[in-house]
Amino acid sequence: MTQKNWLKKLTRTHIGFTIFMLALFYLIIVKPSNPINSTYSTIPAVVTILLAFATQKVIPSLLGGVFLGSLLASNYSLGHSFLHSSSLIVSQILGDLDKLSFSTLNWYHIKIILFAFALGGLIEICGINGGTKGIVSFFDRFSKSKVSAQLSAFGMGVVIFFDDYANTLIVGNTMRPIADRMKISREKLAWIVDSTAAPVATIAPVSTWIGFELGLFQEAMQRFDIFSKTNAYSLFLNSLPYAFYAIFSLIFILIIVLSKRDFGPMLEFEKKRQNLSDEELYPTVNSTNHDLTSMDNQKAFILNALLPILSVIVLTLACLYFTGSKIKGSTAFWDTVARGDSGTSLMVSSYFGCTLAILMGYFRQGTSIFKSLKTWIIGGKEMIMPTLILLLSWSLGHICEVLKTGVFVSSLVELHLWIGLIPILIFLVSALIAFSTGTSWGCMTLMVPMVFSLTSLHSPENAYLFLASLSAILGGASYGDHCSPISDTTILSSLSCRIEHINHVKTQLPYASTVASVCVLTYLFLSITKLPVTIGLCFGISLLMLIVFIFGKKLPQIETQISN
Repeated sequence: MTQKNWLKKLTRTHIGFTIFMLALFYLIIVKPSNPINSTYSTIPAVVTILLAFATQKVIPSLLGGVFLGSLLASNYSLGHSFLHSSSLIVSQILGDLDKLSFSTLNWYHIKIILFAFALGGLIEICGINGGTKGIVSFFDRFSKSKVSAQLSAFGMGVVIFFDDYANTLIVGNTMRPIADRMKISREKLAWIVDSTAAPVATIAPVSTWIGFELGLFQEAMQRFDIFSKTNAYSLFLNSLPYAFYAIFSLIFILIIVLSKRDFGPMLEFEKKRQNLSDEELYPTVNSTNHDLTSMDNQKAFILNALLPILSVIVLTLACLYFTGSKIKGSTAFWDTVARGDSGTSLMVSSYFGCTLAILMGYFRQGTSIFKSLKTWIIGGKEMIMPTLILLLSWSLGHICEVLKTGVFVSSLVELHLWIGLIPILIFLVSALIAFSTGTSWGCMTLMVPMVFSLTSLHSPENAYLFLASLSAILGGASYGDHCSPISDTTILSSLSCRIEHINHVKTQLPYASTVASVCVLTYLFLSITKLPVTIGLCFGISLLMLIVFIFGKKLPQIETQISN
C-alpha cells in the first residue's frame, strides 16, 4: 500500500472514530430520560449510516450503531452497554441466553446461515465439476457476430445468476477475447457484465443474495403480526414485479444491443474501438490473476451446474408446499407455499443440491469426493463476512425495535410526506448509501428494517407501495453499487475485462443513471395512477426505448465473423 493510500485510509478511520466518539459523549452527557419513540431513538441508525459513509466499512459501522443502541437501552452505563451489545449479537444464534437450551436456539437464523454456507460451496463445486465451463462453452458457440457476441455475454450473465462475483469474473474473462475480435469495446463488455451481475442476483429465486435478503425480511416480519400469514420467501416473490431497476437494466441491455445504438462516453469508446487496436486502446492494463485457468483441463458438462441449481429451486418450492400444507388455510398452491417454512426449505434444498453436484462431478468429471468436499468448504468460507454482517444487522434491528425507532420515523413520514413518494425516497436514499459505501448488502441491512417499520404501508390498500418499497431498496442498492468507484463488483468488472477502472465508471454511469431515472418515473407513475404493475413495466420499457432512439446513435458496423 502506498503512503498516499495509507494516509487516505487513516483519514477515513479518524473521521469515523470522531463521529462515533461525539455521539457517545453526547449521549453520556445529555442522558435523555426517555429515548424510546423519540428523536434520540434514531441515533443508532443515523450514526451507523454516517460511519458507513465516513469509513466505507460496514462491520465497524454496524458495531458502532449496536453499541450506541445498547447504551440507550442500558441506562448509559458503558460496561452494561458492552455486555448488552455482546450478548445481543450472540443471542441472534443462541436465542435466550438466560434459558439456554436446544429448544431456545434461534433456528431460523441458524438455517439461513447454513443455507448461505451451502450455496457458497455449491458455486465452487460447479466450478470444478465442469458445470460452469459447460455454461461458458454453450454460449461461446453463438458468438459469431458483434450483436450475437453481446447477446451471448448477456445470456451468460443471466444464466450465471447464483452469484454476482462468479458472474462478473466468468463472463468478463470468457467474453473479452471474443469482444476484441468483434471490435466491441471492453468498456461496453464491462457494462454488460456489471449490469447482469447484481441485478440478476437480486431477483434470482436462488442466489448468494437470497439468503441474506430473506434473513433481513424474516427478522423484520416477526415484529409485525400483519405478516404472520406469509413467509419471507413468498414476500420476496411477490415483490419481484416491482424490482424495476433489475428488470429495466436487463431490458436496457437488449435495447442497446439490438438497436446498435449508443450514447454518451460509451459511444466515444465504441468509435475508438472501430479504428484502434488492443495495444493502442489498452496499453497500460496489465494481466489480471482472475483468469479461469482452472477450467483449462476440464471437460464441459453444463448439466453438472444446471441440474443442482434447478434442484435447489424445485425442492425449495416443494418443501415450502409440504411444510405449508400442515398449517390450516387455503389449499391454493401459492397460498400453501406462502405458509411454508422458508428457512427449512432453503436449507434442505441447498444441501441436496450440493450432494447432487458432488455426485455428478464424481461420475461425469472424475472429480474425487474429497476434493469436492474441500472445495465446498472453501466456498462456504466466502460467506463468513456476509454472515457476520447479517448477525450485526439483526442486532441493530432488535435495538431499533426496543427503542421504537421505526414507530417514530413512521409518524414523521405520515405527517410530512405523501405516501406515494415513499418508494422513490427509499430508492434514492438506498442508492446514496450504496454509492458512498460501495456495498449493496450494507445498504440493505440499514434500509430493510426501516421500511418494515413504516406502519402506514401495512394496510391492504397500500400493499403495492410496501412491495414497491422493498424492491426499491434492492434497486437503489444495485444502482449505487453500479455507480460507485469503490464497489467490489465494479472493480472486478474492470479487472475481468482488463480496462482502466475510471473508464468503466465513466461509461457505465450515464447508462445506469438512465435506468435509475426511468425507475423513479415508473414508481411515480404507479403511485399517481394506481394501475397494475404490468402497466408500469410497459411504461418504463417504453421510456427506455424512447431515450435510446432519441439520444442513441448508430456506428458503421464492422461485422467480423468468427470461424469455428
